[in-house]
Amino acid sequence: MTTITIQAFVEEIIAIHAQGTATEHSYRAPLQSLLQAFTIDGHVQNEPKQIRGVGAVDFSVRNSNGLPIAHIEAKDISVDLREKKGRNAEQRARYLKAYSNLAYTNGVEWDFYRDGKLIDTVRIADHLMGIQPLEDEFLRLENRLRDFLSQLPERISSPEFLAKRMSAKALIIKDALSHSLDADKESKD
Repeated sequence: MTTITIQAFVEEIIAIHAQGTATEHSYRAPLQSLLQAFTIDGHVQNEPKQIRGVGAVDFSVRNSNGLPIAHIEAKDISVDLREKKGRNAEQRARYLKAYSNLAYTNGVEWDFYRDGKLIDTVRIADHLMGIQPLEDEFLRLENRLRDFLSQLPERISSPEFLAKRMSAKALIIKDALSHSLDADKESKD
């Protein structure tokens, strides 16, 4: 794999953006192609099934055995990835609890999270007046994608690890149950 893959991705993003009518979903096809190009022995799924109380990330990457190895949330090109309020912030909090290997992208900027912590940010273009590629960053994104998409599925290696993961899942279930009960209460009122 060479940086030409990143170059081709940026060119597609620029072409889609130049049409002036693009939405978040307009960029999904080139994003899926880019992710698949860096996925070794696996499959990238657009719009995987929703997880109750968590939601549905835009892309799920599974290995050849069907085990999840990465999750990607795609935003519109104009969205600030680190917005700390509103629905995007609530969604991010849920996803960070639920997914151990997660990336957020708006096509030009990429945030990579591992176990709920931001580990790297890569910007491959500026989005000020149009989109200006930052070619010096293409190789960095290529390397980060290679690492991100080659993670092994989580293995239960100790009782402590199991307890930590189960605790995180219990919080998600608690939140989902709380939302469901609140919704039931509101519908009865």
